[in-house]
Amino acid sequence: MCLQAPYGYVAEETSITLNQRQASVVWDIFSLFIHGDKPEEIAHKLNKFHIRTQRRHSQWQTEAICQILKNSAYATGKIDRDACDSTLPSIIDRQMFEEAQTRLHELGLHRCCKPS
Repeated sequence: MCLQAPYGYVAEETSITLNQRQASVVWDIFSLFIHGDKPEEIAHKLNKFHIRTQRRHSQWQTEAICQILKNSAYATGKIDRDACDSTLPSIIDRQMFEEAQTRLHELGLHRCCKPS
């Protein structure tokens, strides 16, 4: 049984599928970041517009944005979870992911958190 899926995906009995609404938020996070917003600014925008986290009642934190930006599963469609189908639809392309990694490094945020 799949226990947890990254934001943008839904864990089902034995697989993980795309959550379209959350996937759109993930794409927006990457887009905002590579176009100049910092993780804390992105978190503020998501909270301002009442975009829910995976926990529904939680507010977005800088750390959560950073974790999303560092998670290669969004570009590769590969996730390491026991008993789950490891092939997922990608939410962003590899170029967008690489641009985000470059910017994280430039801002000194590449070590601020671990990918989820």
